[in-house]
Amino acid sequence: MPIRITITLVVFGILLLGLLVGPFLVPVPDLENTQDPQTLARDNTSFATLEGLSVHYRAVGAATDTDTSGLETPGFVLLHGFGSNLRSWRALYDPLSDYGSVIALDRPGFGLTEKPSDSQWSGTNPYSPMGQQEIVLELMDEVGLEQTILVGNSAGGTLALQLALNHPDRVRALVLLSPAAYAGGGTPGWARPLLFTPQLERVGPLIMRQFGSEQGLNLLRDSWANPDDITDQMIEDYQLTQRTDNWDEALWELTQASRAPNFNAERLSNITVPTLVLSGTDDPIVAPAQSERLAQALPNGQYRALADCGHLPHEECPDAVLDAVQQWLQNEGLVESETLQ
Repeated sequence: MPIRITITLVVFGILLLGLLVGPFLVPVPDLENTQDPQTLARDNTSFATLEGLSVHYRAVGAATDTDTSGLETPGFVLLHGFGSNLRSWRALYDPLSDYGSVIALDRPGFGLTEKPSDSQWSGTNPYSPMGQQEIVLELMDEVGLEQTILVGNSAGGTLALQLALNHPDRVRALVLLSPAAYAGGGTPGWARPLLFTPQLERVGPLIMRQFGSEQGLNLLRDSWANPDDITDQMIEDYQLTQRTDNWDEALWELTQASRAPNFNAERLSNITVPTLVLSGTDDPIVAPAQSERLAQALPNGQYRALADCGHLPHEECPDAVLDAVQQWLQNEGLVESETLQ
């Protein structure tokens, strides 16, 4: 055998051995300075056992209010995006509660919701799209909401669309803020088998720990059109997940359970509820053109761009979001005009 071929085979063998064995040689130290999630909760939040999971949520207003005309006021369920938690809705709780009950939860993998490993649950994987839908529906039952207006940001928008498709009787309307409908919502199918190799099973949680470092803060800054406006309190709230036990394994479980979006024109045509799609004009994560495309694909979709705003409009531009939502609620007859005065 020619020496060049021999050398090539030896080099290839060494590289392959490194890929196969290397991850098992990487040290994975225990997490430090983490706490039981319930010790980090605020007085205005609660925990409920849903699908066997301790889920952290906040409820503002009564869930079954009816005004004097007999019109049932809408309830809102708020679904945050990747890396966030229910505190990201801080500016919307009170204004939206003028029109009905407002419920926000920490989606599995984030905030103060319990973060089990795969050996600690039975039944549906709580990190999977189906598991997350079941948790939202059970929380609605817990607080007495038969129907709701789902408000979802980014991956939370993906979850809202899935609920509207699979459980149309429970969804009265949708408000989608920079929804990850066409890209960015999960692992592509071709890459999924790699996530379950023994090598990545070992180092996957270690990779997730990057979100607890400067890289995680850079993700937050990149989501804003004006990152200098991010306050210290916002940063502290954003880092809440990384203060809880087992958060790295939970994010890895979520990554393994995620799926790439599958919203083609035919499926979207089945979502007939009124839908408002909002996008920051300076969103670097989900291009505004994608949000506008989604609104056009929905039978009752409307699109509105928010100037000088990024991927988290409910945090960066809450007044503009509320103005758009209030006008839309009235125009769609979801609330009476007197409610908006």
